[in-house]
Amino acid sequence: MKRSPQSFLESSEYYSKRYRTPVVKMIIPVAAFIVIIFIGSLLVKIDNTIDGTGIVVQNDHYKGSSTLIIESLVSANQIVGVKKGQRVHFNIPATDKLPTSMKGKVRLVMSKPIEKNSHVMYKIRSEINGNAKNMNLIRVGMEGKLSVSIGKISIFNAIKQGAIPK
Repeated sequence: MKRSPQSFLESSEYYSKRYRTPVVKMIIPVAAFIVIIFIGSLLVKIDNTIDGTGIVVQNDHYKGSSTLIIESLVSANQIVGVKKGQRVHFNIPATDKLPTSMKGKVRLVMSKPIEKNSHVMYKIRSEINGNAKNMNLIRVGMEGKLSVSIGKISIFNAIKQGAIPK
């Protein structure tokens, strides 16, 4: 059975009028948006970090440099990802005079474990470059959040592994 061109045109006119509703018009943009979000979650990378409490153990400002030595404890199951030379961020709780965030690198990963509260921990030592103007405000014994960047991970994989809450 052959269909005439006229019957094809009539059916296309019928469907073009029938499916011109606002709901149908929204399907294509919404589907495109979902595809773009999915592809973006595969391509966009975020820092995969290990967080802990860092303590200022030495302030070299008095020796003429503007570096801080920060020590932190890392659990045994996370120490595998920490290597010398990785980037660290040290955040001190914000005050009006102290800098809130300083950057540096891991300088030493201790190989001997420490037992603390029945957990096996490893000590890492980081060198943070501070602002020379604010170094007089930072004292030995101050605590802050130390984040060690152990690599990059896609947002999709971070959600899949449970690193980002859903």
